[in-house]
Amino acid sequence: MTIADKNIIVILPPEFELYKAIDKNLQYMGFAQWQVLSPKFKHTFKTRVANFVFKHLLGHKEYKRKIVATYYSNTIARRLKSYQTQSVDFIVVVRPDLLQDDALNEVARVARKKVAYQWDGLGRFPRVFDVIARFDRFFVFDPNDITAYQSQYPNLLACTNFYFDFPMPHVQVNAREVMYAGAYQAGRVASLVKMVDQLQKYNYELNIQLIAGSNSHHFSHPQIKCITRCVSFLTYLESSLKAGMLLDIKACEHNGLSFRIFEAMRYGKKLITDNATVKRYDFYRPENIFVVENGSFEGLSQFLNTPYVPLPPSLVRKYSFTNWLMYALDIPPYQKNSKYNMKISVIVPCYNQEAFLDESLASVANQTYTNWECIIVDDGSTDSSALIAKAWQEKDARFKYFYQENKRLSGARNTGLTLAQGDLIQFLDGDDLLQPTKMEESVEAFKREQCDIVVSNFSEIHKGKQRPPFLRPVAP
Repeated sequence: MTIADKNIIVILPPEFELYKAIDKNLQYMGFAQWQVLSPKFKHTFKTRVANFVFKHLLGHKEYKRKIVATYYSNTIARRLKSYQTQSVDFIVVVRPDLLQDDALNEVARVARKKVAYQWDGLGRFPRVFDVIARFDRFFVFDPNDITAYQSQYPNLLACTNFYFDFPMPHVQVNAREVMYAGAYQAGRVASLVKMVDQLQKYNYELNIQLIAGSNSHHFSHPQIKCITRCVSFLTYLESSLKAGMLLDIKACEHNGLSFRIFEAMRYGKKLITDNATVKRYDFYRPENIFVVENGSFEGLSQFLNTPYVPLPPSLVRKYSFTNWLMYALDIPPYQKNSKYNMKISVIVPCYNQEAFLDESLASVANQTYTNWECIIVDDGSTDSSALIAKAWQEKDARFKYFYQENKRLSGARNTGLTLAQGDLIQFLDGDDLLQPTKMEESVEAFKREQCDIVVSNFSEIHKGKQRPPFLRPVAP
């Protein structure tokens, strides 16, 4: 299936004028027809008077929010009524909880395939649970929501946010500039202030903008500029392009990754974030992303002085809007943009295996699956095993070397288990090898079968020759 002869409607709230970026990317992708519906409420004289009466005289503080929500949903419904039944190939709704029944019924009538994306945690807006079943595919970006609700809602699928991949203008990058722009949230300000105060010590040029609105007079910091009106998303992107490094502050309500993380990936910029969930994703590299955990900035100086490590282009493309949308619509080919690739802890017990260890660790480094750590437990070796292991640790930060007095094989494995930080465990003896797709295939089987243990095939190498696999297909 191609998109050159397909039409699509994307519906989303008007905040930050994100719809302009989506419109540019749909055009870039080459849809035959596309439309972005993002109606923005504007006061009339009548609504201003009504809002004043209800809010200030009658004490109904939520009145404006209600009329804005009603306007948004009613306008979407009215616009969709102009379309013939089943005349649109795809309708994608961002924040579907904002649509009332009339608009949702029109989506169902007009679209051949209905897709939704809730880019906030499900628990933050409880009404969303009433609309999940009304879509063919319903995506969430918080891994915890999949764990909690997928058994109840079979159409619930995992994804992440994305970066927009339409062409951007070439700009001069200021390597010393650190950029952040975000909305004021009481629970996030403390983290932002700590990051800013730390970066001041290193004489960076701080371009920190906090959209504080009515809270602007309650907050003050010499390095943080409070603004009252939202910056358009395209303006923000241009500012991000010019900066050498980006900041990201985790939302209090969920563990999903923000757009900033993916923008840093696209433009090859370093990132500082307090969202530790990022360490579970396949694009995470400690050289590129510094994670503030439990308020600790230990290692920040080393991070700032370490060069950015370019990511494989195919990995970067996986998180583009183009790939995200193809995955959401289920139009192959695409790379699955899932909640995260679970981290694998490879535990390598090692005792005097200098003849095999380098090749064994190379088989880990050559995996097609990239979200792993390799814990090498030197169980009191007296040969050059330590030098080999340390060389790999120097070459790739995912390798971690530990030495202990000899406790034999089980003791070394148990040490590795206490050090492991991954979601899954892969034991690998120092004289064994992994096939390049071993981890990738095992994780896919783990997810597909919803099992606790995955057992894979193996074969022996004897005098340089590989013998047939131990497990062989059984004839039907």
